[in-house]
This record gives sequence, C-alpha cells and structure tokens, in this order.
Amino acid sequence: MVWLRVISLSFLLFLISCDNYPKDPEDTLMRVQENGLRVGFEDDPNLKQLAIDLSRNLKVKLIRINRPQETLLEDLKAFKIHLMIGRLSPDSPWKKHVGFTRPYKDKNGEDFLLAIPPGENAFLRKVEAFLSERYERVK
Repeated sequence: MVWLRVISLSFLLFLISCDNYPKDPEDTLMRVQENGLRVGFEDDPNLKQLAIDLSRNLKVKLIRINRPQETLLEDLKAFKIHLMIGRLSPDSPWKKHVGFTRPYKDKNGEDFLLAIPPGENAFLRKVEAFLSERYERVK
C-alpha cells in the first residue's frame, strides 16, 4: 500500500510540474498577445499575406518589419521580433541560433519556413498549428 501512495504522489507531482507545457522562456506568446506580432519578412506578396492571416488567427495587431534577411535574423536571435518569414533553407547556419518551423509549400508551390526566437516552444506550437491547417508540408 505504501508503494501505491508513493507512485500516486510522484505522478501528481509530475503533473503539477508540467503546468503550461510547452513553455516560452522569454514569454514570446504572451508578449505577442499583449503587444502585437512583430514580423520581419522579405518582399514577397504570398508571405506578406501569411503574416496577415497569422495575426488575424492569433487575434493580434500585426507590426511589419522590413529589413535585410541577416538583420532580421539578428533581431530574432535578440528577441526584438517574434517571427521571420522568408525563403530560408532548413539547412541554414541560422538553425543553430533561432528556431525553425517545418518547411511548407506556399500557394504557388514554393517552399518556405518561418524562423522564431530560440527556445520559444509554446509560440512555435501555435505557429505550427496555424501553418499545418493552411499549407502543405514539404516531405
């Protein structure tokens, strides 16, 4: 009987510790919900529409940032923006410094992926759910 109580207590403690999983160490999802979605993107009409649709889905204001790709990725790494939409390669050296979504195909059949601040798993999960509902994944 004692071992059953120990196992039950251990399981209960495990469940309590999993509260709000996955987490965002820098609270990106919360900051997006409070202050709007800061998106950096390249000059591509299909990808601009993606940013608009994502902000509507999240019910937040869209703040567009248009800068060179390298600058946007530096901003992302420093948590100055929440998302970078572009024609990045899944093998990009930036993968060591920021998070990437899975690759998807846009409405024209071109591959794209999004980059997010490093380690922001709750935000990544929301973005991936949005993408998987609307775009075909690259196999």
